[in-house]
Amino acid sequence: MKNNVIIKYFGGIESDNKTSPNFVSLTGSSTLVDINGFLGLIDYGMFQGGKNDEKYNQEPFELAEKLDFVVLTHAHLDHCGRLPFLVKSGFSGPIYTTRLTGLQTKEMLFDYVRIMKAEIDKSKNLNKKVSKKFKQCEFLIRAYESLNSNKLSREDREKIEKKLYRKFPEIDSNELNLAYLEAKDYLSKNKESDYLRKVDDLLFDESDVERTFSLFKFVDNGEEITVKENISFFTSEVSIEKLFSLGVDKNEEKVYLSVEIFNKIVEEIGQRIENTKKALKENLEISKRNDKIKSEYLSNENIDLEDSLEDYYEIPYSIEQLKNLKNNLSPKVDFKDELDSPLIKAIKLRFFSAGHIEGSSQVLLQIVTETAKRVLGVLNKEIPGFKRKTEKTTNLLFSGDLGRISDPNLPGIPAKIPFKLDYAQVESTYAGRNHEKREEMEKVFFEELENANGKVLIPAFSIQRTQEVLLMILNEMKKRVSDLKEYKERKKELKKLKETLLETVIDSKKAINISKAIEILQKEILGLKKSVIFQNIIVDSPLSKVITNIYRNDKNINEKYKLLDPAEQIRVFGRQVIHFLEGKKDQEKIYSENKKNSKEIIVSAAGMCEGGSILFHLQNILEDKDAKIVFVGYCPESTNGGKIKARKEIFIEGKKFQVLCELADLKGFSAHIDGNELLEYLGNLDFAFGAKLALNHGGEARKDFAEQILTLDKIHSKVNILVPDLFDEVSINIKK
Repeated sequence: MKNNVIIKYFGGIESDNKTSPNFVSLTGSSTLVDINGFLGLIDYGMFQGGKNDEKYNQEPFELAEKLDFVVLTHAHLDHCGRLPFLVKSGFSGPIYTTRLTGLQTKEMLFDYVRIMKAEIDKSKNLNKKVSKKFKQCEFLIRAYESLNSNKLSREDREKIEKKLYRKFPEIDSNELNLAYLEAKDYLSKNKESDYLRKVDDLLFDESDVERTFSLFKFVDNGEEITVKENISFFTSEVSIEKLFSLGVDKNEEKVYLSVEIFNKIVEEIGQRIENTKKALKENLEISKRNDKIKSEYLSNENIDLEDSLEDYYEIPYSIEQLKNLKNNLSPKVDFKDELDSPLIKAIKLRFFSAGHIEGSSQVLLQIVTETAKRVLGVLNKEIPGFKRKTEKTTNLLFSGDLGRISDPNLPGIPAKIPFKLDYAQVESTYAGRNHEKREEMEKVFFEELENANGKVLIPAFSIQRTQEVLLMILNEMKKRVSDLKEYKERKKELKKLKETLLETVIDSKKAINISKAIEILQKEILGLKKSVIFQNIIVDSPLSKVITNIYRNDKNINEKYKLLDPAEQIRVFGRQVIHFLEGKKDQEKIYSENKKNSKEIIVSAAGMCEGGSILFHLQNILEDKDAKIVFVGYCPESTNGGKIKARKEIFIEGKKFQVLCELADLKGFSAHIDGNELLEYLGNLDFAFGAKLALNHGGEARKDFAEQILTLDKIHSKVNILVPDLFDEVSINIKK
């Protein structure tokens, strides 16, 4: 048996050169763990924001069918997005995750399929329109040139003219020359290929999502689960029952036992076969006696049939199974080679809260081992009535994405890991960078809302970010309930003063005083209006609605999200404040003639502006100088969101849009741990001497950050810090 674990990085590492055509963003999280051929995968996320995302996402995982288990740390698409594709490629083992992560992931993946199908349909329809335009131009040019060639018969000329005017009923004979010149000009300046959208293949469908969800095995944060169990074949703990539980009777290869243990087990199997034969023979006799009792019962109903019938002997294993087990065992005289080789007794998983989003986890993978040398040494010195530990544990930590510490979000701070670590793989998204204070960012956020001249669009991730933004606004509204009441009272007062002014003699002293009072009141109302502009909040994201309901209905976290309940909003504010849109008609109402200039807050997904409901709103917001987009999340430069932040033109459904609206890019709302917090987190980990720390989920800033980590007293003298690239491997020694 090998004495090490091999870890290979298949994603979650950003390439250094962002201008390279092969650039890979820090998405697509995926790490392979090979424990002596027992294969596990930590996350299998989607690549996003890179130039070759589609190519990387569509590459099947070669070991899909050989994987024994998968662990999912949380429900973001860059960690869970390719799981259905993995299942489609042949994986059929368990996927361990928390219940909250499982429920969110299922909805996230269904939503992804819905959006992708809609985008594929849009692309196909757009391409049809583009192709039709070019074909019409080509036909018009051919028809016009044929009609002017003087080589046509009268009959052919009439056919072409008939077809031409049927295709272009809006063109009369006097305009044909102009239409021809316009068509020629259009084709000379444009290429069809420049306008055709690439039609992506659907990576997986709803049935793949359902199959994936059926493989989920829920583990609560704080809970431990055993994913593989073995026994030592050179100690007295070997028994027939344990051998059967390990499936040794079905093994294709022989299992070697020490001569002493082999002889003992073979003798027990022989005895078990003889006893099984006796039990089977006796069951036949019991069957005959029971048949006799049943026949007597038919003629004498006073007999209690159930009490009279004899019970059969239970047969735990058939004779064939026992013989197969015996045939698959073999004695081994010399165990010297195995004396120092660690036997893996168990592989366990422990889940700890990561504080990133609800249900997110840090995962501790524990490999429990023992060696024959240590076991035999303990047995030879055994004191009756007392036991000595014969096992050792190798601890491997996979942090997943970690939440904030100094400014925690609603899921809380990452849990402390109470184990000495031999390996830790830790996210480093914000290595070397620190977030602005949340309190300051919230202040700026509300100032942006108050100073808006028109509609405010907030792109937000459907999972966690939307709920955090909504609660932030609602909690601020609670503070300003009195402002709303005062605003309404002042409005009534202003209306009465204006009515009184109309009934008062112009230029009289009374009229002048009323006019002054109106002027003062209007200034007060204007100030109060800024404070209450976010009294109606529109949420346009089917997934956000489902996730919000999951949070509200979970007994462990629902108290935090109570204000998202419409009934609670009515209790606190006197009305429902948050309105989820239900479809296209609801969307169009927002920009209808009588509402297009009204101030409204619209929270929509996707947060990177790449797809989903937000594309509809962007088409109405981007070129509106009174409107504003407030970003509260990360967008790679190559995404629509990244381009909008840089005020670059973007294309939506084949149309070009300039960024003319107001923009605000707020950095302090991240759900990721920042540089200083990460140093604090690492300082709280307990590392074994010679342990390895791998920085993943980051880019080139990891190298400088590794130097900072070495300043930590608990790390610099005993931990090897790794900054792996994609597809690098690292070896971790298994304790023995």
